[in-house]
Amino acid sequence: MNEAAPVRLLIVDDEVPQMRALCETLELEGYAARGFSSPQQALLAMRAEQFDLLITDLMMPEMNGIALLQACQKIDATLNVIVMTGHGAIDSAVRAMRAGASDYVLKPFKLNVMLPVISRVLNVRRLNRENAALRERLQAEERASAMMEHSAIGMTLAEPGGRWLKVNAAMCDTLGFTEAELLQIDIGSVTHPDDREADAELVRQMLAGGIRKYQVEKRYRHRDGHFIWTLQSVSLMARADGSVEYLVSQIQDISARKEMDRIKGEFISTMSHELRTPLTSMRGSLGLVASGVAGALPEKAVRLVQIACQNTDRMTRMVNDILDLQLIESGKAVLNLANHALAPLVERAVAENLEYAQNGRVSLKICTLLPQIAARVDAGRIVQVLGNLLSNATKFSLVQGVVEIGMTAAEGAVRVSVTDHGPGISTSFQRRIFDRFSQADSSDCRQKDGMGLGLTLAKALVESMGGKIGYKSDAGVATTFFFELPALSG
Repeated sequence: MNEAAPVRLLIVDDEVPQMRALCETLELEGYAARGFSSPQQALLAMRAEQFDLLITDLMMPEMNGIALLQACQKIDATLNVIVMTGHGAIDSAVRAMRAGASDYVLKPFKLNVMLPVISRVLNVRRLNRENAALRERLQAEERASAMMEHSAIGMTLAEPGGRWLKVNAAMCDTLGFTEAELLQIDIGSVTHPDDREADAELVRQMLAGGIRKYQVEKRYRHRDGHFIWTLQSVSLMARADGSVEYLVSQIQDISARKEMDRIKGEFISTMSHELRTPLTSMRGSLGLVASGVAGALPEKAVRLVQIACQNTDRMTRMVNDILDLQLIESGKAVLNLANHALAPLVERAVAENLEYAQNGRVSLKICTLLPQIAARVDAGRIVQVLGNLLSNATKFSLVQGVVEIGMTAAEGAVRVSVTDHGPGISTSFQRRIFDRFSQADSSDCRQKDGMGLGLTLAKALVESMGGKIGYKSDAGVATTFFFELPALSG
């Protein structure tokens, strides 16, 4: 018997001495026995507790054993029942068996007769439960197999070692192979060489228990030789003992989306390059006019030229942001990485954005600097990141508001934060906040200038230098954007 989880027996017999003796005897055998002389009290116990087996006398004045077993099985349909009956009452025992009893014993009985009957009934109960669980699992697998086969996207089952166990029709259509062919080849052999290690590392993390599932973009080789971009979602199926059974993957062809991204990127890049030259020329000409080279201007004209200069500068920054983002995402951006103290870079960014903040009637306040902290970064790009965060905080600050800048260090990293006390970030917008061209939908926020690229570019730049970026927002109180970088020791 398992002492940690003993089998629970409910014993009912109106002969109290015999009921108690049976309870005590079975307790000594390792069972957890509860005895009642009243069937009604036994029913109350059934409703309040869980029992594995009912052992009941058949002939009782308050309620006979057949009525009791039927009432108990309405409460728990899986309950097994042994009935006790005297000599000459075999017919009653047979009726009880027909009513749902699992077995019976004749009274008076000996322990060496009762114990084998209890063991046999409990074994039958265990086997019935195992069979029910097996049937349920087979039905679930049949449903899953049917769902997998009729799925509109690719679905596969694969062993951890890298071979497919099952692939559906959509997966075969995507790659151009038959099911039999895919089951014979190694997954790595149809994976793009540049994607193999990243995918294998995620599988290793999952097998080690570090992650439960993952999603990754990877390329598969089609039968005709070209590669197909896919979005692969992978989860792990384990056996009852915790060992890995197989990996389940959902594989969606995203080649069309990737091609659209490429076309869109090329279009934006081309347009940006075409705009940069005339903008530079316009800004130069406006600068010359504003400086009086072409003669003194009327007061009203001076103001108009200043506005034109400001808008041209803003357009130039937008074009530069687009080009920078394209270079980073294409892997062509060149970073001049070196060891730099971050405090001077923070001060430089604040100085460069001070006029912009003052024009918006917002103050910039450096709260904490850590002069001794350095990191391996591109100094110009860090100032650019801070400039984007500062301009974003300024735009969403209240008039006469204060934007606070600070530095903190912990666990080998340095954090630089920028806090404003504006309206905060709505819950609906938070999931899109780092997406390109994303801007809040409220009419107040749409009045702010910009194209929604500043935070996207800041994130790309920080991550390209081995850091991470994030934010915390408390509506109506404060919003803090921060980035973290590995701090240099010493």
